Amino acid sequence: MRMFSLAISIFLLCSSVYCQQQYLPGYIVTNNGDTMRVILQEESMRDITQAIKFKKDLQSAATTFKPGEISSFGYNNGGSYKSILFPDNPSDSTDLKYYFAEQLLAGTYDLFLYQRKDHPAYTVRKDNHYYVLTNTTYTGRGEINDVGNYQNLLLFLTVNCGITPRDIEGVGYNDKSMIKIITQLNYCANPGAKVISFDRPHNSKFEIIAFAGAFPAVQSFQIAAEIIARFPYPKISRNLYINVGIHFSSTPSLYNQPNSYYFFNKAPTTDLLFSVPVTAQYNFIRGIIQPYIAAGGLIGVLNETIDATSFGKGKFHFNNGFKFSAIGEVGIEATVTRNLLIKTAWRYEGMVEYPVVGIAYKFK
Repeated sequence: MRMFSLAISIFLLCSSVYCQQQYLPGYIVTNNGDTMRVILQEESMRDITQAIKFKKDLQSAATTFKPGEISSFGYNNGGSYKSILFPDNPSDSTDLKYYFAEQLLAGTYDLFLYQRKDHPAYTVRKDNHYYVLTNTTYTGRGEINDVGNYQNLLLFLTVNCGITPRDIEGVGYNDKSMIKIITQLNYCANPGAKVISFDRPHNSKFEIIAFAGAFPAVQSFQIAAEIIARFPYPKISRNLYINVGIHFSSTPSLYNQPNSYYFFNKAPTTDLLFSVPVTAQYNFIRGIIQPYIAAGGLIGVLNETIDATSFGKGKFHFNNGFKFSAIGEVGIEATVTRNLLIKTAWRYEGMVEYPVVGIAYKFK
């Protein structure tokens, strides 16, 4: 519990003093066509749809622009966003609103991605006409909330391009599929025109992270080590990641079966878990110190050793075989250098483990 108290203390400290949202180099194009080199606040898709904050440098105060107040902005190593005016409601073409939308494709038909309500949505632009492509959404009980229109609209747009309804049925509601079908539409509508696909490296990057840590526990140490691949998921949030890897933990405890056949209650016990976990991790804030929460599942092998030598019984080894378990984790990652972090984590994976403190290294 001492480690949990320390984690809470660091969280409160970083919230009030250290943790600043991350700013990345980029540019802003004004409505007059002037380009300003700035640093842009890295935000979720929903935030970018409504507003963008920027600074001239890290020491200056932040300025906020809303859609319509500037022409476009973009990150040097990320997406390019434009301020566009279009009807967000497909059933009402007169309800025009400004949005910041990420441009995925430029040609006779342009393709944009933006946040519509609680879900990402695509819009196709030809000249000054917009087609909002939506997907079917569901309630928490699995009932249809909104019926999607994207396949019907794609069929309408490509009716003269030799693309069949069966082809449209195979088009997924994702960037790769949308870029592919709208590229085909461009080549069909204007074969000699140039089509530009915007590279968005922030969506394709992933990190390999190695971590090892320990902390004093019951007559021994809680030990943890892992190597994971971490994938960002900026479509939902810039703070959301998917982790997949290999994990090892050694958890000490005292045998607590007073009515056991072996009669060595309170004997030191060690649980060794070798697992392949998959978790979704959310970092609450961005900056030098980042508290996070993670949840997911694992498949692994659990081995248990009971040291009953003090009872004159020797050591007992139990192989509990493969196990499936839910995972829950809270922790803090603190950046020391570009690649080096100090990390504290408190994890549940079929058993409540002791917190660990250790070092993580990012391989980029």
